[in-house]
Amino acid sequence: EEALELYLDVEQILIRANRSDSSTAMKVYLNISRAYYGMEELDKAQEYFQLASAIDESEVSQFAYIMTPVDRGGTRAAEIREADVIYMEEEAGEYQ
Repeated sequence: EEALELYLDVEQILIRANRSDSSTAMKVYLNISRAYYGMEELDKAQEYFQLASAIDESEVSQFAYIMTPVDRGGTRAAEIREADVIYMEEEAGEYQ
């Protein structure tokens, strides 16, 4: 949940910098989506997945399980491993 708060803060920085359609934003949206998915908040997970997908559908396709309905009340959150963070490649100073 702490990571989610940080990603949501970065989302706001990108919006203020008019970069909500950048490759960095796509990665932030995808990380937010995956965090919500891990918390089993599937509506929010799918909302952010769609934002990421709108920027670069091919790049996010490997995470399409987020859009898959969960069977019989089970969870697919186990598919998310802690090491599967999508890292930003752009300079952080670009948004200050």
